[in-house]
Amino acid sequence: QVEWLKNEEPIDSNLDENIDTRADHNLIIRQARLSDSGNYTCMAANIVAKRRSMSATVVVYVDGSWEVWSEWSVCSPECEHLRVRECISPAPRNGGKFCEGLGQESENCT
Repeated sequence: QVEWLKNEEPIDSNLDENIDTRADHNLIIRQARLSDSGNYTCMAANIVAKRRSMSATVVVYVDGSWEVWSEWSVCSPECEHLRVRECISPAPRNGGKFCEGLGQESENCT
């Protein structure tokens, strides 16, 4: 009997269609999601003994992506307005890259 654990909890591939525990006892993660990060261990048992593999750590890196630009602000006394955006769609995680480009733009309103 072979069983996979994630963070010491049994994995039930029937409850998560993204996880596949194959008949050959391999564990397949179809499309890695942030929630798939963790420590994976294989447990094998028969009537004689029980063996446990070394843990394999899966870290899912998430690169940041910009949210949409805000509306332009009202025109300032210097005849400029600005708009902003944040790197939160998603925010970078686990060492993923920060968004490239500017988070603020200004423009002459005249």
